[in-house]
Amino acid sequence: MKNNINKELNYIKYLTGYKRGLVISEQAKPTTTAAKPTTTAAKPTTTAAKPTTSSGKGTNKFLEPIVSVKEKYDSTTKQAISWEVEGFSYFPTSKVASDYGAKFIKAIKDKIFENPKLSGDSIAITYAFVRGGASNYYETEITPDVYFDGENYANALSTGKKGSGTYYKANKGYATDRATKFWDYVKLNMPTTAGGGSVRVSKSAKATTIGYVVRTGGVSDTSSQRDWNTYPVPGQHVYIKLFVEVRPPEPNKSLSAGCLFNAKIKFAFEEAKGVKHSCDMAQFTIYANGIELGNVDLGNGSLLTKGKIAYKTEGKNGATASRKQPKTVGADVSGTLVVATEALAKKIIDASANGEVFIQAKGVSHQTYTTRGFNCLSGCSTHSEVPWINVLNNKSQTVFDGRPSTAEELVRCGGNVSQTTPCPLWSLGEFNPCAVNVKDGTLSKVMKKG
Repeated sequence: MKNNINKELNYIKYLTGYKRGLVISEQAKPTTTAAKPTTTAAKPTTTAAKPTTSSGKGTNKFLEPIVSVKEKYDSTTKQAISWEVEGFSYFPTSKVASDYGAKFIKAIKDKIFENPKLSGDSIAITYAFVRGGASNYYETEITPDVYFDGENYANALSTGKKGSGTYYKANKGYATDRATKFWDYVKLNMPTTAGGGSVRVSKSAKATTIGYVVRTGGVSDTSSQRDWNTYPVPGQHVYIKLFVEVRPPEPNKSLSAGCLFNAKIKFAFEEAKGVKHSCDMAQFTIYANGIELGNVDLGNGSLLTKGKIAYKTEGKNGATASRKQPKTVGADVSGTLVVATEALAKKIIDASANGEVFIQAKGVSHQTYTTRGFNCLSGCSTHSEVPWINVLNNKSQTVFDGRPSTAEELVRCGGNVSQTTPCPLWSLGEFNPCAVNVKDGTLSKVMKKG
């Protein structure tokens, strides 16, 4: 048995997984002929792809990929601007992946392009979550990590037990490998043009991949003892969630720093934009690609407007700041940070994947409000409304204008009595500093943590 595992692991080191057309199996060793797929996609035999009807209990209901798409809307224009694509596919043991992988990719593309709103738009995958599964059997029964509630394949539920056993680590490795190799396969095979539209994987796209050993009754999916009625979700599978956005061409990293130098990033609550609030505790620390630019204070309650507490809008690390201070409660208020040094611009772009800039904000905690003179005995949590954001490049051309498309409020945070959740860092949008207009400059308006 040990020799078999060592041979399996050697196969993993040798193979490039899906790129060579193989599904890596925890149940059976790939044959040397299977390791070298033909130029045309081979199809698994009917008996290998499906458990026989006479074996076990029930049948596998997931022989065909399942894909769904949910639209997300711009909170201002009410237009669809991003899509969440969710898919699930059975991946049986030791079969040529060109059938299962290609079928899954095709199902995802077909589902995306059946939406007429995407026709003619350039869209890109900006984030992916990929889960790989392995049944809880390898030479012997293995303690599983997760189980599923009936046919709900989307939510892997923890068994509450720590995986163990001689073959647990190797088996979990196969599950993880399914996820990572399929993401590689997506990156190679997703880029497509259809119906006047195109979909690609953004160069700055981030992915989370994970693998689990799945409770399948202590047998493989192809076992004659497999009970599909009790465990309907296949152990050997790939589940994927993709975030797809309308996205113009990628920035040029070599040019972005020069364009970002002297760019202005403005945060505001202004009646003309339809974004109002009335609150004193509205201080945010602002970041670009994780680099701190300083603070904007968007408070416009009675304490600040009457001068009882001083404003806290200031630049840091080479950024300068200015503000529009309201004179009455609830009046327009804004804070602008300028990337005022070439060194700061370079640092921000060096932290990017491809020259893009993420606009980020983090509410401050009650400790900060206390040092400013606020009486925080009854609370002092940072307010939740998301400001309007406007970005001008160093030629005074607007390259980003609006709010995140997915939310109008953040969770109140940082308080000492209520809303005590620590304030997270939020990415409120992404822009190309070398663009010359909003259409090309707005890379994303989807709000994300981190």
